[in-house]
Amino acid sequence: MEFVLRFLVGGLLIALAPIVANRYGGSIAGLVLLFPVVTLTGFGFIALRSGGGTMQSAAAGSLKTLPAVLAFLVGVYLGTRLGLPASLALGIGIGA
Repeated sequence: MEFVLRFLVGGLLIALAPIVANRYGGSIAGLVLLFPVVTLTGFGFIALRSGGGTMQSAAAGSLKTLPAVLAFLVGVYLGTRLGLPASLALGIGIGA
């Protein structure tokens, strides 16, 4: 049951991004995707399941990924800025 709840909450948050983008624009959708509410949900489930120590380790691990997230976002931004198709821009972001 817990898995289904996590699946539904996480899926709902991600599914809202295109709706927000259509209604309020891409900048707001970008904020929603990286807003701490998504992270809060994940860390909340970790804390409930495994406690504060595991959540602390997860936070430290997440901090280590920030340069990779930044490289991905810069790659996607530059790819789309150059007028490339979205799929190619995403590929550049992944490659970065």
